[in-house]
Amino acid sequence: YSLHHGKSVSEQGCTCKNGALTQSPTKPLFDELFIWDYTFDHIRGVPLPELLHRLQPDARLLFPVRNPAEVVYSMYSASKDIQEENKSPEHFELFMRNATETWSSLGCTAANYRKCLPVELVKVGQWLSQGMYSQHLAQWLKHFPSSQVHIFDSSNVVDDEAKRLNKFMGLPSANSTTRNLHVSKEVDTEEGKSLSPQPSTKDTGSEHTTAAPTEASTPVFYEKMNPQTKRLLYEFYNPYQKEACHLLKKYRSVRLPFFKALCANSKPVNTTKTY
Repeated sequence: YSLHHGKSVSEQGCTCKNGALTQSPTKPLFDELFIWDYTFDHIRGVPLPELLHRLQPDARLLFPVRNPAEVVYSMYSASKDIQEENKSPEHFELFMRNATETWSSLGCTAANYRKCLPVELVKVGQWLSQGMYSQHLAQWLKHFPSSQVHIFDSSNVVDDEAKRLNKFMGLPSANSTTRNLHVSKEVDTEEGKSLSPQPSTKDTGSEHTTAAPTEASTPVFYEKMNPQTKRLLYEFYNPYQKEACHLLKKYRSVRLPFFKALCANSKPVNTTKTY
């Protein structure tokens, strides 16, 4: 399988390096960097998902998902743009309160945040946008059938997800290499059940981040997010979680426990704003 990263596409359009859009004997597999960063880009007026379907109609899409609030916290913790000595759960809360209030007051969306947000918040907007799974999925599923879309739930048991992924890619069943990996059972919290994997170590007041790639291969640990910050982000993402209910009814590839949980945990929103 060919793995084409989002870095092969510029923010202004497709620069397609290293033969990313050339003929290949294998079916291309577009990964998360490509999907999260460029879903809403247009190339000569054509939406990127539509263009890629025209060029590679048999392409396969891989969507890794987990709790959106924890994705944002992982991005924050791994960011090189914030000085390490300034990072803390308290700083993150203030950071997110400012970003989410600005996002909501300006009516930003995953499609327009780059132009909608002040320039200093565009990077944070990218973090927030990534957790709006329904908006991204809806665009790709307009052009690609469910049989070519795979959602990898990193909150689920690793062996189970590995088997699903190998089946999707037409590979042999997962071998024993995944047996040493550990994902804990869901942990009940005040806001509901945790949707992300936990480290297989003793509780030391830290969490293990895996969402944001870093140059080093060693695990990154950071302090736990404050409960009030989780509530803030859950409320922010609530409208987008509700959108998952509509996708569940329409697309087979979305009918997974992860999205069912998002739909079930979403609350009615008293607003006329269109998301």
